[in-house]
Amino acid sequence: MFTVSEIRHHIKKYIDFLQSKFGFGISIHPHLYEELIATTELSDYHIHSNPYCRFLKNYITLWEHCLDCQEKVYKKCLNGPYIGICHAGVKEYVYPINNKDTVIGFLSVTGYKAPPEKRAGYLKKISKLYGIEFNTLSENYERFLIDEFPDKESMDTFIMPLLHMLELAYIQMPDFPENEPHGQAFYLRILHYI
Repeated sequence: MFTVSEIRHHIKKYIDFLQSKFGFGISIHPHLYEELIATTELSDYHIHSNPYCRFLKNYITLWEHCLDCQEKVYKKCLNGPYIGICHAGVKEYVYPINNKDTVIGFLSVTGYKAPPEKRAGYLKKISKLYGIEFNTLSENYERFLIDEFPDKESMDTFIMPLLHMLELAYIQMPDFPENEPHGQAFYLRILHYI
């Protein structure tokens, strides 16, 4: 059986593979503090890495709004995986992360454009609400988001093994405290809170 540390390492390698090979924008969002997900090894995946999303996060009130929306996303994924469009017009797949029978967070595969007929509405609303110049917003949207949305069957084929790896790590959780120094666990709780 793998140790939690080995599973975390394989999770990171698999996410990196999916991102580099297929361009998937994968992020992992714990609902509350979760020692496994909050580790420094996986902390790079706690935020959407897409340049459009990073551009939006330059506006602190918009970033705060993104964080507030995570609670809604979490509640919606309690009913299972779904396809959604965030308030900034980014289409994504959302999958629950389970620890046995409990949903402890969600995984997002994001970075796709909303359907053409809906794009302008999202961008106009964001532009008006947060004072972002519409043309700049639109240029970033068009430049950094992907038009072609993968079909669900293909996405499930790539993402389900990752969800199983996360679940396996939770099955192995009793090993976790022995693998992490006490001070690091405290640091990770602070980092998650921030």
